[in-house]
Amino acid sequence: MASNLMSLGLFIFPSPNSAFEAAPLVNYMNQVDLAPLWKALADPKRRRIIQLLNEKTRTTSEICAYFNVSRFAIMRHLKVLEQAELIQTRREGRQRWNFLNEDLFLQVQQTFLDNPDNKEFHLMEIINFLARQEQKRADDAGIQEQSPIELTIVLQATPDEVFQALTEKIDAWWSYRIMADSHVYLEPEVGGRFFEAFNHGGGALYASVTLLKPGEEIRLAGSMGLTEDAINNVIYFNIHLQHPGTTILQLTHHFMGRVNEITVDTFKRSWFDLLAQQLKSFIEEGR
Repeated sequence: MASNLMSLGLFIFPSPNSAFEAAPLVNYMNQVDLAPLWKALADPKRRRIIQLLNEKTRTTSEICAYFNVSRFAIMRHLKVLEQAELIQTRREGRQRWNFLNEDLFLQVQQTFLDNPDNKEFHLMEIINFLARQEQKRADDAGIQEQSPIELTIVLQATPDEVFQALTEKIDAWWSYRIMADSHVYLEPEVGGRFFEAFNHGGGALYASVTLLKPGEEIRLAGSMGLTEDAINNVIYFNIHLQHPGTTILQLTHHFMGRVNEITVDTFKRSWFDLLAQQLKSFIEEGR
């Protein structure tokens, strides 16, 4: 590997004469199965978490703030990293602190020190290299991070009526479906499904409910029918009473991952049609 590798604090590679080359450590690492480590690092979000923790120790909440996915999803990624022994955790009251397992990083590096052809092996540099390659592939494909879609609708209804239309009555107005002969449901509970049920069996899951405040807020996370690699969606419906008989519905749609502009434009037009026309007509005109 080239000699211009970046130094990253405690992950600087030890010199060949370092006392860290002690035989017990090398013998230990010769018995370690590194497959779980490489599997854990295969996911871009987990690599990003490693980069964040390389900067400093962080709480789970701090890590979640860097991603527009559910807290549950981030906790699953952290669990995979912990099982691979890449990170360690400790609890202080209600806070869970996450930090890199320095010993494992040094041990993995030391394993490669045994090979004279790999004297500058640097695990953090591999992680950073993969992130740069992922960005380059996205740039070459014309794919980039997109700003969220935002839409505000004024509805002549109460917040409870808007909430009911988005959940219990969604099948009456939601027209975007995979099959014409189907029904659409949004189950009003945390963990509930937003899905299409085909009349002759089968169906499609669009998203799951990750947060629910009746009459106030619905948060969804899922594919929303997208088949592009590494694309997830986080959708917020916020419901506010403007004045008696008038309610504000605010939509925010975050794309997780890199998605092309055509897909974003399609969603913008679809959301406007669904909310500003179909939902509004259903609520205000009963059709």
